[in-house]
Amino acid sequence: MRSVEEIRNLRKELGRREERLKDREEEMKKLREQLEGERAGGRELRQAADALLTAAVLAWGEETQGEKRLTLPRFGVGEMQEGYILHARRDPAGEDYILSVRPRGEGA
Repeated sequence: MRSVEEIRNLRKELGRREERLKDREEEMKKLREQLEGERAGGRELRQAADALLTAAVLAWGEETQGEKRLTLPRFGVGEMQEGYILHARRDPAGEDYILSVRPRGEGA
């Protein structure tokens, strides 16, 4: 009789472990979907930054040997984030983008 009871207990334990495994698999699926969304957002952000920089070079770059080139002074990303606030909007006619930068802590 002990063997029957032992088998019953082992089956219960196996069922609990299978349930935990199923829960973890569902969690992993959700995390994979979230990760893919984050990757897609990163790609979109990179594309937007590339488009913005391309527009700036086309607008203000100098023609050199068949290409346009714009030289910017060296900067630190953290320094810019901590020191300045960037605002971007469309002009009232909706044709151009208007970018403005102001030091953090000035104005509202």
